[in-house]
Amino acid sequence: MKKLVFLIAIVHLSSKINAQTFTTREDIGPAFNKVDTDPVYPGGFGAFDNYIDLNAAKILKPDHALGMVAVKFLVEKNGKVTNAEVIKGLTPETDSAAVYLIKNSLLWKPGIKNGVAVPTLVKIGVKFRAPRYAQIVHVQDVQLSKGNNADITIDEPIESPIVTEEVDPNHIFTSVEKIPEFPGGIAKFLQFIKDHQKLKIGLNGKGGRVIVLFVVEKDGSLSDIKIARGFSPEYDAEALRLLKLMPKWIPGIQNGRRVRVQYPVAINLGLN
Repeated sequence: MKKLVFLIAIVHLSSKINAQTFTTREDIGPAFNKVDTDPVYPGGFGAFDNYIDLNAAKILKPDHALGMVAVKFLVEKNGKVTNAEVIKGLTPETDSAAVYLIKNSLLWKPGIKNGVAVPTLVKIGVKFRAPRYAQIVHVQDVQLSKGNNADITIDEPIESPIVTEEVDPNHIFTSVEKIPEFPGGIAKFLQFIKDHQKLKIGLNGKGGRVIVLFVVEKDGSLSDIKIARGFSPEYDAEALRLLKLMPKWIPGIQNGRRVRVQYPVAINLGLN
């Protein structure tokens, strides 16, 4: 009898420890709540905010609610996002937009546990902000309307297109296995902006943020540079000038090959 009680106690303690470590998913196994290294969006959460800003203008209507939608989802071992759902929302249409953008984001860097990539639960706020200036956004067309757009939900992730060997060599990707990168990474990119910008003091003593969209070619050169979200004509022109001055980037990689990639980046100008 003592052995039985002892065994039950061990099982109970083991279940309690496991509950603190991962959430059981009957269909695809465990997902960890706590890991040694958290999952991260390519380029960090600043880049994630840029991604939301760039695409929200395309799928939200002017009268849709702005603010933050809290979402939870899983980042799988391969970086793919699954099981996205709203924790705390604003309105049905804005909530649907948040889920759509999460499910269709780039592959994340997965969570790491004991040196191994593992499925990890992520909770994040998706911020929908009012644009400050004219927008020219080029993203995949999305239809979120049904009636008054109040009953629309998105339950299943939209799969990324399968890339084959016969893909058009001039195809421009918006999602790749390895995203393009400025030589030396984000720190060198910021230093380049600081060293070369001419707008040292911003309007009314404040700086401005310009989001630029461009294509990183297979040789690392930049083409099709355009303003996705501007700040002012002067700031937009300076952002374009800086992009044209930049050295060649490290190109994006898909299926082990260099490919053309459309890429957004935020440039903060006019800061001391």
